[in-house]
Amino acid sequence: MKNSISLFVLVIGIFFLGSCAATHVNSTLIIGQWKNIKVIPVSSGQNEKDASFVAENIDSGEANDIKESGKELSERLSAIQSEFPDVKSALEFKNDYTAAYTFKDRSVKGIWKLDRQGKTVTFTSSEIPGKIFFKITRIDSQRLQILERFPQGEVRINYLKQL
Repeated sequence: MKNSISLFVLVIGIFFLGSCAATHVNSTLIIGQWKNIKVIPVSSGQNEKDASFVAENIDSGEANDIKESGKELSERLSAIQSEFPDVKSALEFKNDYTAAYTFKDRSVKGIWKLDRQGKTVTFTSSEIPGKIFFKITRIDSQRLQILERFPQGEVRINYLKQL
């Protein structure tokens, strides 16, 4: 009986330590520099089917966006930023959990944190009030798609990893 209790406590301890030490794969994929290649305003009435359709078709949209000249991308991003001024043009996440966001005309440095599920990033900086949250809807080694909420509405932003 004493051995079975000891074994039970040992198994529970191993599971507990394993869950505390686990890191989500998104925390390693997000490390690097990301450039904004496409911004899609999301209407409040858009349903999940529409959102998954956009996520599935990100590849074809990115292929067209990459072919555009830098000037065309810049003009399109400026037009979106006039409606959503806080849309980021570039992101950089580092292994030491520091990050930098580039807006229209400035860069903000701070720290980032990923939630337990690996889906929500929280950015905190002493340079800006409050925290910035965004939800990762898709990530792989080359593409990052996030959903970010602004007072004007939600925006789906596609980023391409820079080498």
